[in-house]
Amino acid sequence: MKEAERILITGISKGIGKALAVDLVQRGYEVYGTARHPEKIKDKIEGVTYIPLDLSDEASIVQCFESQPDIEVLINNAGQSQMGPAEEIHNDKVREIFEVNFFGTMSLTKKYLGQMRQRRRGKVINICTLSGTFAMPYQSTYGSSKIALRIWSLCLRKEMRPFGVHVTSIDPFYINSGIQLEYICDDSSEYKPVSDRVYQRRDQNLSSAVGPEDLVRTVNKILKSKDPKGMYISESKGVFLNFIARFLSGTMIERLTCRAVGLKY
Repeated sequence: MKEAERILITGISKGIGKALAVDLVQRGYEVYGTARHPEKIKDKIEGVTYIPLDLSDEASIVQCFESQPDIEVLINNAGQSQMGPAEEIHNDKVREIFEVNFFGTMSLTKKYLGQMRQRRRGKVINICTLSGTFAMPYQSTYGSSKIALRIWSLCLRKEMRPFGVHVTSIDPFYINSGIQLEYICDDSSEYKPVSDRVYQRRDQNLSSAVGPEDLVRTVNKILKSKDPKGMYISESKGVFLNFIARFLSGTMIERLTCRAVGLKY
């Protein structure tokens, strides 16, 4: 018998979520997947039960939980990606990103914690990002929302562990998932030339990055583990960067981060 039979993955219409759903169905898991508009998905995955979910809408979160309350593993993958100068991103946009990436994800997770705790069994896997660790310029909102999720995960992990519920996060670096981010920078902005250069460098880095396969393997490792770690890094480049960062000063990390995205330091 598998460690977990019933898995809910948020955001499976494309990218990482879709790759996860395809793999886990093939492995015999009972997979439920969310999307904002499941009815618009043309290439649905056979064997997946689709559930509508808008993480910015509390009523939608409640309906999602009530439709499938008995879940053994929750994989929080859904999120919004955004890029642009911090000074010029409207506060409403910042709140929108946090609502989906942090508050909505937190709210959905809390719905499932009670039944996991009572069962003394369950796993929560949160997809975060190393871009928060390295504080990537022009990704302030996205990075900070994912860092908030990671810290919340680490705190929650300690609280749920006595009840047999394992909470962990996966922090990928660059994954070529095919998902486009929202780029916000007005043509009249003084930031425009530099912001465009950073955006173009990001696209170059993504085009040569690995696909979701490494992250899928990491998820399977977590599912099979009786005692998964608090954080995993899915691809080899991210593992290397996270390792060498331990031996570098903050100034050196800043310098390397800026160079990586085409900025002068």
